Amino acid sequence: MQQNSKWVLTNTRFCLYYISVSELQQIQGFLDDCRSRLDRIEFFYPYQNDELQNVVEHGKFLGVYDDDKLIATVGLDLDKTYAKLLADRVSECTKDRLAPHYAYEVSGLMIDECYRGQGLGKALVKEINDIAPSIVHDDWLCSVVQIENVASMKAFLSNGYVLGGVYRMGGDYDFGYFVRPTSGPVKTSDIAEVVAFRDMDKHLEMLSKGAVGTTIRSIGIEYRYLANKPI
Repeated sequence: MQQNSKWVLTNTRFCLYYISVSELQQIQGFLDDCRSRLDRIEFFYPYQNDELQNVVEHGKFLGVYDDDKLIATVGLDLDKTYAKLLADRVSECTKDRLAPHYAYEVSGLMIDECYRGQGLGKALVKEINDIAPSIVHDDWLCSVVQIENVASMKAFLSNGYVLGGVYRMGGDYDFGYFVRPTSGPVKTSDIAEVVAFRDMDKHLEMLSKGAVGTTIRSIGIEYRYLANKPI
């Protein structure tokens, strides 16, 4: 593993490392164990088949350690085909008001339950934001988050992402697409309205009108209109 010596949190015991394929089994075990202990396991959609290996081997995968204990992870998936699919879904939902060519997925955000509430999620997303411009240049980043997973949504919204698309799978699996250009946050202006978390039709309506989700409220997601965009 390669340590990022510039990464600092208040707790100086925590160190950030770039994960290599040799740590793959440890990472998979950590994700499986943390997911099994979630109150709602649907909040973490598991990697399929060789997805995790592809992210670790061909993208960027980061792990936070407390001494020798892995306590948090996040990855940047550089699969261009999937990045194009995510970009197209965002463009479709927003009627091309947001029109990324590629939207590379930020995935695998997981915090050990004993270490939550210390800002690790927000810090890891910021680290991805910081390293992404040198890797994917002028493209976009995207995280696919279950639409009631408030903790994960806050980690991205607080880092300049906006809810720019939604996808209904049925049952407990309704997803939001949280996106951000690598060049900086999406600019917004006036408040539109607050939409209940699972009101997918209303989310689609607001997105089609030129608004994007920007803030978590107690009853749902606050939408603001895109700056300098026709409505």
